[in-house]
Order: sequence, then C-alpha cells, then structure tokens
Amino acid sequence: MADLPQAGGLLRGAGARSVPLARWLTAALVAAGALTVVFPFVWIALTSLKTPPEIQRVPPLAGYGFAKFRFPGHSVFFFAIIGILMVPFQSVVVPLYLWVSRLGLLDTYLGILAPDLVSVFGVFLMRQAIEVVPDDYIAAARIDGCGEWGIFWRVVLPAVTPALATLAIIKFMWTWNEFFWPLVVVNSPSMKTVTMGLIGFTNMYFIEYNLVTAAAVVSVLPILFIFVILQKWVVQAAVMTGLKG
Repeated sequence: MADLPQAGGLLRGAGARSVPLARWLTAALVAAGALTVVFPFVWIALTSLKTPPEIQRVPPLAGYGFAKFRFPGHSVFFFAIIGILMVPFQSVVVPLYLWVSRLGLLDTYLGILAPDLVSVFGVFLMRQAIEVVPDDYIAAARIDGCGEWGIFWRVVLPAVTPALATLAIIKFMWTWNEFFWPLVVVNSPSMKTVTMGLIGFTNMYFIEYNLVTAAAVVSVLPILFIFVILQKWVVQAAVMTGLKG
C-alpha cells in the first residue's frame, strides 16, 4: 500500500509532461496554419515596395537558394513553400481582398496582379531547373573569383533560360485567363479583363454564340503567338526539369 502514493505521483508526472507536449503540438499546428494564411499577405506588403525588375528576380533567386545552398531548415522551408500550393485560392480571397483594399489597390492593374506578384510555383520550377545545373560550373566560377551575384547572373540564369521562358508563358496564361480575382477587385468597365469581357456577351435570357466564339478566338491569339515564339525553350525546359503534360 505504501507504493500507491509513489505510483500516483509517477502518473501525475507523466500526465504533466504530456500536457505541455500536447500544447506544443497544438501550437505548432496553429502556427503552420497561420503561416499558410499570412504568407501571401506578407509577400504582397513586401512586393508593393519593390520595382518591377526586383519582382521578376524573386523566383529565380529563391530557386537558386533552395537548389545550391544548404542551410538549417532547408527542407522545412522548401516544403512549407510547396505546401502553399495546396491551399485553395478561394480560402484566402476575403483577407486578400481586405488587404488590397487597405493598400488602395482596388480597381487598379497592380491590384489585379497582386496574387501573382510572387509565384510559389515559379520558385518550385526554378529550383528544379537550377538543381540540374552542374556544381562544377559554379565551383569553377568561384575559383575564377566570381561572387555569388556574378555566379547567379553569368552562370545560373543563362543555363536556365528555357525554364524562365516556360515560367513566363505559364504565368502569362494564368494571368490572361484569370476571371475570379478580377471579378472581385475590378469595378470600372475600362479595367475589365478579356475573360470578364467574354461574359458580357451572355445574359440570363440568351447567349450570342457568334460573338462569344469570335471573342474567344481573338483572346487566344496572344497566347498562341507567345507560345510559337518561345516553344523551343519550353520544350528544352520540359526535358531539363522532367515536366510532363
């Protein structure tokens, strides 16, 4: 009987240790969810202070960092960024709209482009492309006295030009075909996108199929034109990065 109090104390100690563990796990899950939701808005705030050339450098730079550098938490950060791809855009559209509204970007071109200013898919694509760039090229550039910026601009970027062309086409197609987000932030008729204009040929009573099809053909022409110009690089990027249709 004398052992019962001691056993009870051990059980209480084990229970006390399990409670903090459960709290830590709960806090970690909440923090991961909060990071997933807050991350796009942080990027918008940071991107609003950048020039257009700086915006275009984000995916290649991030991809270069993840492909050729190893730092504490490398895999965790990379998979956290990839996890953002699994978050449906509709789940963040309300807070994103409020953020754009507070920045005064409603009914503006920058407001329309806000969700695409920093591309998580672009980071992933560039990382896959830069991963196959031989490390010997980078080592040789370092031996010749080239700094990290010089290596990035003179060695890495020229080697991944096909991937950059592919990313440009994909991002152009996504932005050109976007309908839901412009419908949310655009009010002026002069700011409406092509996809919103196509809806203007329909109403609740009838659809003018001849006008809709003619407008659809015209809207596809810019995409076809860009693809014809860059198709050689797109094929090279598909072979280099292992993309499949």
